[in-house]
Amino acid sequence: MSKIIDFIKKHPDVQAFLKRHPKAVNFLNARTSKQSFFGIHLTLLAVSSAYCLWFLFETIRDYFTSDPLILADVRIMNLLYTLRTDFGVKFFSTITYFGEPVVGVLAILVFSVLLVFNKKRYSGIATFFIFFSGEAFAYILKKLIQRPRPDLLMQALPETSYSLPSGHATTVAFLFGFIGYLLVKQYRSKTMRFLIALAVLAGVSIIDYSRLYLGVHYLSDVLAGNAIGFFALFVTIGFSEWFIYSKLEERQSLSVSKIMLGLVILSLSALALGAQETGTLKHIKDLSLTTVQKYSD
Repeated sequence: MSKIIDFIKKHPDVQAFLKRHPKAVNFLNARTSKQSFFGIHLTLLAVSSAYCLWFLFETIRDYFTSDPLILADVRIMNLLYTLRTDFGVKFFSTITYFGEPVVGVLAILVFSVLLVFNKKRYSGIATFFIFFSGEAFAYILKKLIQRPRPDLLMQALPETSYSLPSGHATTVAFLFGFIGYLLVKQYRSKTMRFLIALAVLAGVSIIDYSRLYLGVHYLSDVLAGNAIGFFALFVTIGFSEWFIYSKLEERQSLSVSKIMLGLVILSLSALALGAQETGTLKHIKDLSLTTVQKYSD
């Protein structure tokens, strides 16, 4: 790859351009420098954040203009409905609570407190504030867009709030992505970092799929939610790295043991909420059956 770049730079036309536009060249060199936070790192975060915003508003526009993506929502929903099984419903009904906004707030609060006590006060406060802002933004969009949920007959779990964007998808994109960021800070191995990134994407995809499988969201809902969550994540990472670059905080991040503590709290919270909700749903179902039998008799 470096040989190709060197070949391009030595081309006469390229050399002439470099000489005619020195300011532009200096700007590009500064934006792609690996030596400064304001180089390639900030450039990638800015481009990624901009793409998330563009994708979000394109998805919203597609909904109001009945774009093919929105038309595909119903087809995908019908397909997954035909593939639904009792075991699948039970499994994904449990898994989906890992993306519950309440669980996300608790988990991020724990990580924020751990950061504050780890001499990363600015990062801890910024993390919780940006996460909460992302959740609030997703909630406000729901109220503004007012997209109805899929038909009740398609839902394995009853949901009555609006559909676009998905709050679970917003939460899980930020939460899993932030945990991945903390873990990546602990390893210098490219292989390990790649595996962490792969695990984050797999976790987000599973929660997204659970929302589709249970019939409570359309594909465009979860994609829009992911866009909000990842945007908030990139902003958080940007501030965290800037605090380090500005020497307001030390580079050392949370230890793996503290990250694992946060993961344990996340898991217990999700399982506890899932058990409570499942019990409530079972009570409602039994009450409904009793009422139907009473009036049938």
